[in-house]
Amino acid sequence: MIWAIPLPGLKQIISAIFNKNSNLNSRWEIEKYYGPFWMRSGSEILAWICETTIRKKGRGIQILLPAYFCGQSLRYLRSLDVKFLFYPSDINNISDKKFIQSIVKENEIDIFLLVHYFGIINVCTQRYIKTFCDANNILVIEDYAHFNHPNMNSQFLGNYVFFSPRKHYPIKNGAALYSLERMDNFIYEREKIPLLWYLKRIARRYCNYLLLSNKPAGRQNSAEVNLISFKEPSNFDYKMLAYYSGNIEHYQKLVYHNVYLLDKLISEPKIAARVGKVRVFNANITYLYPMIFHHTKDVEVFIKIFSKNKIPAIIWPDLPLEIVNVFAEYDKILDQVKKTIFIPVHHDINGEKLVKILRYCFDDKIQIA
Repeated sequence: MIWAIPLPGLKQIISAIFNKNSNLNSRWEIEKYYGPFWMRSGSEILAWICETTIRKKGRGIQILLPAYFCGQSLRYLRSLDVKFLFYPSDINNISDKKFIQSIVKENEIDIFLLVHYFGIINVCTQRYIKTFCDANNILVIEDYAHFNHPNMNSQFLGNYVFFSPRKHYPIKNGAALYSLERMDNFIYEREKIPLLWYLKRIARRYCNYLLLSNKPAGRQNSAEVNLISFKEPSNFDYKMLAYYSGNIEHYQKLVYHNVYLLDKLISEPKIAARVGKVRVFNANITYLYPMIFHHTKDVEVFIKIFSKNKIPAIIWPDLPLEIVNVFAEYDKILDQVKKTIFIPVHHDINGEKLVKILRYCFDDKIQIA
């Protein structure tokens, strides 16, 4: 079975419960940064940074976001005094630096969000943004949610940096925040143990019960609003993450192997005729692999083929509603969303089996009713 997300097993849960070497923070430290400070999700961290900035400045703030972004991640920010502005971006890079210069000149921007998508770091862009923002008194947040651990990069430049291990490992809550400034009063109530969440996922692993849907996620526009109450992950989430962090190199190798196999697969002529290659992942590890098709109609066909063969294909992101009919490059970004299918490549997937099924899906003989 190929699952959209990694699922906990009894062995891992028992090992986590009785794990004596559970010094989690020492495994997630970043040189020159304070942290990690733990919260439930990256969305919560983003809201915390914005709320803290509002409190320091004594007014509402403006945040500059990539247009290629998940609208649901803004659900907490919509309950705060935050105005959203967007800059052109795509899966590989920031596509228009002159646009950024122009929008900063015309608006009082307080925060710039730089997202490193799917294990990709464009160092030149990263340095340019940091230098530009420092010159304009703008805080930089670096979003590493698509990286499974800080040891995959050593070039952190943001005023704030955050990771979201909950996307990579079978835990309900867990996101790590880092700051260049001390944060002495970062103490919040802990979440209750999400027992039902873990029980459901154990059932999925061993009983194929309540299987994750193979229907594509995303593509709709999101304007969801949620009030925020900041909390730390539960004690059990901490234990689970400490267990997986203690074996981080092992799990990274599994993901890297899956990515390597998919890189080889889409280089095959029959598949390359339909799918463009984004890049080789090198040492940076993600949990989703982007397949960018040359034609939108192929995406519609292969979503059905993948679903029929129980591959949980994902359409991402659910674009923020704020950019519709407002952002000049919305159509271009929507076109990229419509041409891209993401395939999970997390450590809980057998890469050889995945590639075998995908190769079968690309067989010319496959017919869709």
